[in-house]
Amino acid sequence: MNFDDLRQRAAAVRTVPLETVLLSRGAVRDRRDRRKWHTEQGSLSVSGPKFMNWQRGQCGGGAIDLVMHLAGVDFRTAVAWLQQHAGKAQRPVGAELRGTGPRVWRGMASGTRKDLGYFWIGNPGSQEIVLCESAIDAISSFQMHPQRICISTSGVRADPPWLSGLLARGYKLLCGFDTDDPGDTAAARMMALHPAVRRLRPPAHDWNDALISSR
Repeated sequence: MNFDDLRQRAAAVRTVPLETVLLSRGAVRDRRDRRKWHTEQGSLSVSGPKFMNWQRGQCGGGAIDLVMHLAGVDFRTAVAWLQQHAGKAQRPVGAELRGTGPRVWRGMASGTRKDLGYFWIGNPGSQEIVLCESAIDAISSFQMHPQRICISTSGVRADPPWLSGLLARGYKLLCGFDTDDPGDTAAARMMALHPAVRRLRPPAHDWNDALISSR
């Protein structure tokens, strides 16, 4: 691997959310303080792309720095580890399932690790993201608003581990959960945890229903 190749690979993994790295290395989030993680190198405080190990008096920023700190490896090894274990872009970590028969049901494929990634569709250059409850709703929302990025949270989840990483990277997040009590409740909790998030209710029960009714 020459210098230019290393630089390109580093650029591709540098923005992996710290939460993804921590989960991949078996770290556990503190139950009382959501910014605190218990890791192989002791307790860390995480704020967006920055981390601080108060016990060791060490800090850093970005996924590569975090892997170097946790694993005690050099820059090149950290980049290779991230590509193998936590490079979420286009790397399958599971699949959503949806019944097509008379009985509507949703689920996840066996072995899915939805905390490590998400289904997304949209304009890669957009800074506006709509969070939807399922992949089919994300696809439907994108069909209605092709200028946006649409992401599935794989269920009504108010605080998926990768969410704070997207906020730290400057994206404008819109909570597009279903227009019902569970969707409204989860959206309210998400906005309480992350005040920068705004609510965007589908014009029908969900984005798929809204797309069908618009045709």
